[in-house]
Formats: sequence, C-alpha cells, structure tokens
Amino acid sequence: MNWRGPGSLLGASVFTGNIGQRTPDFLGNDSRVLLWELHGRYEIGGWDLAAEYARGTISNTEALNASFAAGSVVNPTFVPSLFFGGYAQAAYRFWQGRYFRLTPFARYEILNTAAAFGSLPGQSAFVRPDEHLWTLGTSFFIGEGVVLKADYRHYRNDQFPRRYRRHSPREIR
Repeated sequence: MNWRGPGSLLGASVFTGNIGQRTPDFLGNDSRVLLWELHGRYEIGGWDLAAEYARGTISNTEALNASFAAGSVVNPTFVPSLFFGGYAQAAYRFWQGRYFRLTPFARYEILNTAAAFGSLPGQSAFVRPDEHLWTLGTSFFIGEGVVLKADYRHYRNDQFPRRYRRHSPREIR
C-alpha cells in the first residue's frame, strides 16, 4: 500500500503465511512467518530523503530447532524467531548537466538476521548482535539508466564494546 503526495511517497506492506508444506516429517508445519515493512521517500529541492524498516517473526520455531539440534548435522543453522533491518538515507543533487548528474549520499543501516530464537536451549550462543553500517558515497549518473558509484563503508557490531570495534577494510564499489 502506498500513498503519494507532492514530492513524497509513504507506504507499508504485510505478509503472513505458513512455512511448512504440510510434509508429514517436517516439524515446522505449525510455524508461520509474519513480515511487515514501512517505507518513505521525500524529495525537495535537490534533496532526496529515504527510509525503510522491516521486521519479521517466525512462530513455533522451538520444535523445528530442537530437531536440527538433535540431528546428525554438525553446527546446524537454526531458524530465528525474530529478525529486522532498516535504513535512512540522505542524498543531494550536487551538480547536474544535460546528460550527467552527481549525487553524494549518506546512509545509516541497522540489521539483525538472528535477533531471537524462542526457547532454544543455549539460545544466547546463537543470537546475533545488531549490525550497524554507515555508508558515505557518490553516484555519478550518465545518461538514462547508467550510474557509477563509489562509497566508503564503516561497519560496527554491537557484540563488542566501543573500544574493541571491528572495522572493515575500506571498500570501493
């Protein structure tokens, strides 16, 4: 569902459904996934502001994960009961010619693909910390539909105190 106004777009969506296919041996047949998201964009002058947040839950993961833990697979991948992520971005049309446009941007993201696991024994070993990502970059638009991008990314993981942050190497894409 979207709403459009002068220079703006606001929207949301929701999905829910079973994760099992009613397979007789699958212990996740009673599990449901619920996904929802909110998004928005606002353009004024040379500014382009955008944001999105998404969250998902999976119910009844306990039986499914217990079967994985009891199986013969070493270090199985468990199914989380909660995951989320989002971003906020600001871009500015710095320069525009007839066929070219230069747009620097800054973006902040937060995500966690394994925020909770229900009542899994020893669950604290599997819960992942929130990940934070700052991106500074620029987009160079060439004509219609072609863009060259360069950016710098700074990663931070909430698992470590601030003085022990892990930083990624600088990255150019």
